[in-house]
Amino acid sequence: MNENESVENAHNLLVIVPCGKSKIWDKSPDHGPTRARNAYTGSLFRSIEIIRRDFLVIELS
Repeated sequence: MNENESVENAHNLLVIVPCGKSKIWDKSPDHGPTRARNAYTGSLFRSIEIIRRDFLVIELS
Protein backbone atom coordinates (compact mmCIF):
# COMPACT_ATOMS: atom_id res chain seq x y z
CA MET A 1 0.00 0.00 0.00
CA ASN A 2 1.44 3.35 -0.99
CA GLU A 3 0.96 6.68 0.81
CA ASN A 4 -1.94 7.77 -1.43
CA GLU A 5 -3.80 4.52 -0.74
CA SER A 6 -3.17 4.99 2.99
CA VAL A 7 -4.72 8.46 2.89
CA GLU A 8 -7.74 7.17 0.97
CA ASN A 9 -8.24 4.31 3.46
CA ALA A 10 -7.77 6.64 6.44
CA HIS A 11 -10.83 8.61 5.38
CA ASN A 12 -12.89 5.49 6.17
CA LEU A 13 -11.32 4.96 9.59
CA LEU A 14 -12.85 6.20 12.83
CA VAL A 15 -10.50 6.48 15.79
CA ILE A 16 -12.11 7.03 19.17
CA VAL A 17 -9.70 8.58 21.62
CA PRO A 18 -10.75 8.41 25.28
CA CYS A 19 -10.59 11.87 26.78
CA GLY A 20 -9.95 11.20 30.46
CA LYS A 21 -10.56 13.57 33.34
CA SER A 22 -7.79 16.20 33.01
CA LYS A 23 -8.69 19.22 30.95
CA ILE A 24 -7.03 22.53 30.24
CA TRP A 25 -9.58 24.38 32.40
CA ASP A 26 -8.27 22.55 35.49
CA LYS A 27 -5.04 24.54 35.20
CA SER A 28 -6.35 27.59 33.31
CA PRO A 29 -10.02 28.21 34.22
CA ASP A 30 -10.18 31.32 32.01
CA HIS A 31 -8.85 29.54 28.90
CA GLY A 32 -12.18 29.67 27.03
CA PRO A 33 -13.36 27.45 24.14
CA THR A 34 -10.75 25.22 22.54
CA ARG A 35 -10.51 22.19 20.24
CA ALA A 36 -10.67 18.77 21.92
CA ARG A 37 -7.09 17.94 20.94
CA ASN A 38 -5.95 20.92 23.00
CA ALA A 39 -8.56 20.71 25.77
CA TYR A 40 -7.70 17.25 27.07
CA THR A 41 -4.37 17.22 28.91
CA GLY A 42 -4.24 13.80 30.56
CA SER A 43 -1.45 11.34 29.81
CA LEU A 44 -3.82 8.70 28.37
CA PHE A 45 -5.32 11.15 25.87
CA ARG A 46 -1.89 12.53 24.90
CA SER A 47 -0.40 9.05 24.42
CA ILE A 48 -3.25 7.79 22.25
CA GLU A 49 -3.34 11.06 20.29
CA ILE A 50 0.39 10.65 19.47
CA ILE A 51 -0.22 7.08 18.29
CA ARG A 52 -3.23 8.17 16.22
CA ARG A 53 -1.27 11.03 14.65
CA ASP A 54 1.80 8.88 13.88
CA PHE A 55 -0.12 5.95 12.39
CA LEU A 56 -2.67 7.92 10.41
CA VAL A 57 -1.20 9.96 7.59
CA ILE A 58 -3.92 12.63 7.66
CA GLU A 59 -4.60 15.27 10.29
CA LEU A 60 -8.26 16.01 10.86
CA SER A 61 -9.27 19.56 11.65
